[in-house]
Amino acid sequence: METLASTTDQPPVAPLPAGNTETQPVDQTRLSNYGVFDTQFQQMIKDWDHEFIRTREQRIFRYIEVDVEKLRSQKFLKDDETIVPIRVADRNIRREQPAFVAFVTQSRRSLIFRERQSDLENAQGASDEQRLEEAFTQGMRYPGWELPIHGATDGAQAHGWDSVEVVYDQNRPLHVGIEHIGHDKLLFPVEAIDTEFCEYLARGYDLTVQQLQSFVKDYGFVADQVNKLIQPDSGTGRRTIRHYRVWKILFREDGIIKVAWRCDAATNTTARSSGNCDGWLCEPKPLFLGRQQIVMREQPPIKQITIDPVTQTPTVVLVSQPPVEVVEDIPETQFPIYLLRYHQTEDQQIFSTRGRVFLDNYDQEAQTAIASGFVNKLIRSTNVYAAVENDTSPGSAAAPKQLPVSLQHGHVYDKPLKFFSSDAPDPLLLNALQWFGVRNADENGQTDFAVNNRQDSRKTATEIQAASQQASLLSGVQVTIYSTWICSIYRRAWEIVQNLAINNQISFLAVRNPDGTGGQNDITVIARDYYVRAAGDIDVTQRAEQVQRMMQFWPIVANTGAALPFLRAMMMTAFPNGGSQWVAAIQDDMRVKQLLTQVWQMFEQLVMSRPEELQSLPPEQQQQLMQMRELVAQTVAAPTGGNQ
Repeated sequence: METLASTTDQPPVAPLPAGNTETQPVDQTRLSNYGVFDTQFQQMIKDWDHEFIRTREQRIFRYIEVDVEKLRSQKFLKDDETIVPIRVADRNIRREQPAFVAFVTQSRRSLIFRERQSDLENAQGASDEQRLEEAFTQGMRYPGWELPIHGATDGAQAHGWDSVEVVYDQNRPLHVGIEHIGHDKLLFPVEAIDTEFCEYLARGYDLTVQQLQSFVKDYGFVADQVNKLIQPDSGTGRRTIRHYRVWKILFREDGIIKVAWRCDAATNTTARSSGNCDGWLCEPKPLFLGRQQIVMREQPPIKQITIDPVTQTPTVVLVSQPPVEVVEDIPETQFPIYLLRYHQTEDQQIFSTRGRVFLDNYDQEAQTAIASGFVNKLIRSTNVYAAVENDTSPGSAAAPKQLPVSLQHGHVYDKPLKFFSSDAPDPLLLNALQWFGVRNADENGQTDFAVNNRQDSRKTATEIQAASQQASLLSGVQVTIYSTWICSIYRRAWEIVQNLAINNQISFLAVRNPDGTGGQNDITVIARDYYVRAAGDIDVTQRAEQVQRMMQFWPIVANTGAALPFLRAMMMTAFPNGGSQWVAAIQDDMRVKQLLTQVWQMFEQLVMSRPEELQSLPPEQQQQLMQMRELVAQTVAAPTGGNQ
């Protein structure tokens, strides 16, 4: 959680007219007024009640959390029945995640920096740009850095949208952190199109009593309001296990972003508690993300007494003072929250976005019903029943009843019995289950998974290749949206890091002194204006496509003069980290072959072209020369014909 304190005070209240001792009325239009904001927040909580419930239901539905034993005890299921969950939504979410995870984690850098916009397509930049990319990546990839991004990605896939917040955190290497918020922990107007243009946003936290009490000391929470929040649970034994929902309110006022804290609003949802707060947990302050600037501030003139040399009369003179340098916080004008939508359609409202749990709802229900019905019928078909075959006793036409007779092995019965069981399930049910899976995979753009289920194997090989290409095109649409989201997050992080580095608040891109010790930050490189781009576009997406094309063309190029340069380029593209070592090994091998080729040619000219001199040598030397000639020829792939 970012530091809540700020050096900027609230705007002063206009002074009262002379003689008026009454309290100045509070502006009823400003969100910093708790009463004004509380009215709006109460309404927002009511608007979100349906979404809160739907989110909890979707989380349960995603994993099909059912208690079979409880359902049997309540007679919703018979003793020989069960439920076989087919978690379609969770399966589709996991299928899509590798592309997103690879986009973020498999890139060797977090962001691409270029001084010219036209160079953003280049995989490799200038030396200063590469230094900047490496330093920024190392600082932003602290332990666990990928978890918030992965959590927000999973939330967007499941529910339709999720978000992260860029925070000022002095515990991070570059004093910048990324925090996952949660689908139902970021409130905004239900008709919102873009969170950046909302009047205010609310981020929810679930805090313990110990955390709340520590915030009083560390972040300036109002002790009276904290006590009112936790007081209802005093003496109940729940305070040690209770989490209290509090909201960090980010709102735009006076042209800047301000932040305040309040407890949860009254609601019928038992998972949250409203407490008895009647004011801010923490008063509104300008949002501080660590950015500061040096300004020249005018100083008031000072009074100086001068003596008139003639009249000896003292005179008070105002002497102006030179301006002084003052460090002040830079006000933030944009929300530090970045929302990821699962898909982008013509309907611009955020609430219109739907996730995989909604889209796979009926498919999951149908597949679970088919699988459960097949298994239940299969279990029943294995049960054996018996009845008296020819019962001529009086009342035999009555309705059948179960007799208290238990069949035992090795015993003889005085009446013939007919054994029977329920019919086995039709195997076509499994084909129906497979059809649902294929159709669902095809609808979700997983055409490569869908085509694998075909039975006409004569077409499978061709279709798998075409389906894989089609799936990569379809997933590219979502990756494009994902790339924009990642770029916006790291662009905001870079703005903070750049300011902190220029003001020497962090060590970043430091130039070492001649004695080897750490020096000052390289301000000339840091302070430049850069165009940025998500590195995954080039390092992951385009690289994978280029490697695939190179592998397709390698059989054609392998027997040409371009084989070695093409191989070097393919190695560097496929393995940007270790490829240079292998390319160097290939180059060394080629130098050895070139040298051996020259030696082989000289050997042919000086020795093999003079058979009389060769015959004059002892037989063992002749044999050694011929073996050496053959070995060199094989190494350099040269022909071995000629005079001997």
